[in-house]
Amino acid sequence: MIVIDGETNQKIARIRAGEDIWALCWNSTNNKVYCANFESNNVSVIDGATNQVITTIPVGRWPCALVWNSTNNKVYCANSGSRSVWVIDGATNQIIAIIRVGSGPHALVWNSTNNKVYCANWNSNNVSVIDGATNQVIATIQVGDGPSDLVWNSAHNKVYCANLWSDNVTVIDGATNQVITTIQVEEWPCALVWNSTNNKVYCANYYTNNVSVIDGATNQVIATILVGLGPCDLVWNSTNNKVYCANSWSGNVSVIDGATNQVIAIIPVGRGPSALVWNSTNNRVYCANWLGDNVTVIDGETNQVIATIQVGSRPCALVWNSTNNKVYCTNYWVTMFQ
Repeated sequence: MIVIDGETNQKIARIRAGEDIWALCWNSTNNKVYCANFESNNVSVIDGATNQVITTIPVGRWPCALVWNSTNNKVYCANSGSRSVWVIDGATNQIIAIIRVGSGPHALVWNSTNNKVYCANWNSNNVSVIDGATNQVIATIQVGDGPSDLVWNSAHNKVYCANLWSDNVTVIDGATNQVITTIQVEEWPCALVWNSTNNKVYCANYYTNNVSVIDGATNQVIATILVGLGPCDLVWNSTNNKVYCANSWSGNVSVIDGATNQVIAIIPVGRGPSALVWNSTNNRVYCANWLGDNVTVIDGETNQVIATIQVGSRPCALVWNSTNNKVYCTNYWVTMFQ
């Protein structure tokens, strides 16, 4: 893993974690970064101030998603090969619960209003709802085929679930756990982001090279935006109200105006852009390029590339630590040169 200084865009540390790092999350209460090591079946805990690995926590098979619950200071780890979510105490780094969910847990999101964690189960085509206080599954919600991503809309307390194989998005009521509606989008919806300024949900449709824009109040598709080839990740910049879309096959990032739903820039980046994160302190977007083994840094004001940072092999996930203004970039294939 590479640590990037958010001010200077310089590499400031290399951290040896486990094998095939797949996901990251940051705990702001204790300033820790959690790293899901897919092949090692564990989670590395990194001190956000010192960049040192504090401990390594054994979890289930093939950990692939993480989310932090700030209310109870817990980290949830979805293990795609063991039908389980393991709960880590954010203060002690101890496992405090193992929760059985559906088959192939793949994505997580936390609803702070009702203190619930939602787990999308890829193989069983459902979403498990976990009580954040008790760590109990309180509902199982049938969704479409191949649930691939989740996002929470805090304005209306709704959870959106993108279903890759059925080309739709399921909308779940955050209070009742009932399905409100199912929204038809384009082919292979794989990534979601919510724009709180305009109350819109953006859905990247990988196969049709576009982004569906969903009105957060009415659940209607209000625009379909053509982007690059193979859109696979999204991030929202609240300072300038822009949505960035990483296009994996065309090697660029499309910038969408959050008010008008128009593409206002196309930014060439490295080969195979796969993950995005926004740094609100410096108003920069970082793009991990899977095939280029580097990270592109984009100025959020001007949409200009201001740096390209060489990292390790196959960068696939990013997280930003706002306390120390650092960006962490995982490498799926760990090499001796990292």
